[in-house]
Formats: sequence, C-alpha cells, structure tokens
Amino acid sequence: MAPADPLVVISTSGSTSAPKSVVHTHGSLIRHAALLARRRGVTCADRIYSPMPFFWVGGLTMVLLAALTSGAAALVQERFDPEEALELAERERATQISCWPNAALAMTKHPSFALRDLSSVRGGTLTAALPEMYRPPSADRAPMPLGMTETGGPHTSADDPYLPLPEHLRGTYGRTLPGFEHQVVEPNEIGVGELLVRGPLVMDSIYKKERHETFTADGWYRTGDLGSFDDEGYLRFTGRKTATIKSGGSNVAPGEVE
Repeated sequence: MAPADPLVVISTSGSTSAPKSVVHTHGSLIRHAALLARRRGVTCADRIYSPMPFFWVGGLTMVLLAALTSGAAALVQERFDPEEALELAERERATQISCWPNAALAMTKHPSFALRDLSSVRGGTLTAALPEMYRPPSADRAPMPLGMTETGGPHTSADDPYLPLPEHLRGTYGRTLPGFEHQVVEPNEIGVGELLVRGPLVMDSIYKKERHETFTADGWYRTGDLGSFDDEGYLRFTGRKTATIKSGGSNVAPGEVE
C-alpha cells in the first residue's frame, strides 16, 4: 500500500448540489486527519464522542481518522439518541464531543442534561458542556472552520480552535490551514468572489471524471463558496454561488426538492 493509493470514495452533493463521488488517497486524508488532531491537541488520552456517520467526511476525518492517528478512543452509537449519548459521554469521560448543531441541541434540551457530569469535556460543539472560558457568547463568536468533502474536511481554521473569537473577528472562518492555498477570483467591489483551493490535501479526483473536468489548468478547485480574506488572513464566508440548504448536516438542493 502506497500513500498515493486511493483510500476512500465519498459520495456527496458538495459544491455543485449534483451527486458525485470524491476520491481521497491514503496520504492526503491521513495526513489531514493527523494535522487536525494535532491542531486540536488530541492525544491518546482523549475520548471523542460523535454521532456523525463515518461515510461523511466530518465523521471520517475529525473523529475516526483523528482517533486512529493520535491513539484516542472514539465513542460511537449505532443510532443517535440524546439520552444514550449523554450517558455514554458521562460514563466514558468524553473529552471531545463532535456533532452537528441539531444533535447538540437535542442533548442540551434533554431533561437529564443538567444532571450529567460532563466535566471531562474540553472541546467540541456541545458548547454548554465546555469549560466557561471556551463557551462563545454568541454563535458567531465560535471558532468555526470551513471545509468540504473535496478538501477532506476543514481547509480553514482559527489559530486557536477552542477559544471564542475576539469581537473584531466575529463571524470569520479562520485562516488557511497548512496543506492548502486559497485564491479569490472575480471579486466584486467589496472584494467578495469565488473561493478556489488547491494543495496536497485536496482530493485526488472525482470518480470517473478527467482532471481537466475537475481542476483548472494550474490545479485550482472551484469550491462554489463566496467570500473574502481580511488583512489578517481570516476568511469571511458570505454564501454559495448555487442555492444549497443545510439540514441536519446534509446538503439539500432546492432543485431536487422541487
């Protein structure tokens, strides 16, 4: 087995809202998972709870491969249930809880939440369980990354993935992560344009598509995301070129609904 060999094919609607299958290699995805684990300070002492499926890039990179590359334990359920999730996280002394907002809300609203000892939790998206210093005063002060299946997960991140953002960085999505380059093309009068990305951690290909159908001649991938970078290099994401609705962590194309 070589780093350049394919590791996974992940099906997604992603940047185009049209179904496609993204091919990642062993080298790119495992290196990316290890980088993200190091950035979050994940070690063999950590225990990551997550209900995210491993056939989606978030669960695969941020949970399963992060655990495999760091020696951490992954705490999982066959099917998400908020009471069982809280019981599991408490019993196994979870240190990280990674889930979509709908799951975090279900756990927070469960009657047993206030009775649980979740003092072991130091990071993740269940903000009500975080130490006081890591609880953002509002959702737009949380240190959120931006990512997609084609980039194996986040391609931007705040300098500190735990601390709430300072006021002047409210609503930003971090800076370019190692292993990626960004370019904003066709910017409007305030600098907002389409975000392009390239680098060794980007997908190898889209299944059964030739390279020229996926990348520009100089290797850039058009994300379909709109935004700009400020003077400190922080990304300000403003939307999508195409209409896409995010529901329960899934991309929903209005055209398909119609």
